[in-house]
Amino acid sequence: MKKKKKRSPRTYAVYIHKVLQQVAPKAATGLTISNKSVQLLNGILCDVEKRLTDKSFAIAVADKKRTLNEKHMKTAVNMILPPELAGH
Repeated sequence: MKKKKKRSPRTYAVYIHKVLQQVAPKAATGLTISNKSVQLLNGILCDVEKRLTDKSFAIAVADKKRTLNEKHMKTAVNMILPPELAGH
């Protein structure tokens, strides 16, 4: 019997660094981000992801659908995020 591999926790650290470099290139500004800040942002992103998936799943169940679709996700985004962010 094969052992199941443990899934590593989802992390957005790589993407946080990529976005930071796009927004504020290190050569131009000299800005960096600490590991503690990356951990904090990662926690926030994981929380938002969890809330969006939970809400979209609840919407799909209320619609008596077995598959999540774009409408469920879009509705969840509009319900959870502020209007300034939901429009993107």
